[in-house]
Amino acid sequence: MNGTGNRVVTAFAIVAGLVALGTWGGMSIPASPPPDAPPSNKNGLDIDLATMNRTMVYSQVFEMLSNPSRYRGKTVRMAGTYATFKGSEGGPRYHACLISDAMACCAQGIEFAPTNAVVYPRDFPAVGAPIVVQGVFDTYLERGERFVRVRDAMLSVR
Repeated sequence: MNGTGNRVVTAFAIVAGLVALGTWGGMSIPASPPPDAPPSNKNGLDIDLATMNRTMVYSQVFEMLSNPSRYRGKTVRMAGTYATFKGSEGGPRYHACLISDAMACCAQGIEFAPTNAVVYPRDFPAVGAPIVVQGVFDTYLERGERFVRVRDAMLSVR
């Protein structure tokens, strides 16, 4: 391997080591607050994906989907595009907020379950419409598999 390749591998190893130790530049990476902790900001939100840049949103959503137990019970707001699909014969209708990354090449979706006061299709926007969803992040079991969703969701069109 040439000198440049060795430096890249060494730099990667150092960064990976710092991340594994939970430090970066001498700063500790704080642990997530417990699920019953009060919201972290004054507007009642624990995680406001709607105000983050696309790179941060993509990273945060990836973390939430990878470690859902850390976020269960947190109040979340997200902005994206509306998607819906019908489950298998006689199954429920699912709703999702699709969130694109900075390059708009990769989208991650988070299912949301609206409050009981809304009726599909009357109270929903067209598929692909820009939306904002706010509710409580949660997990649920269906057919023996665990899924994530934002429950008790309030939906608005941007």
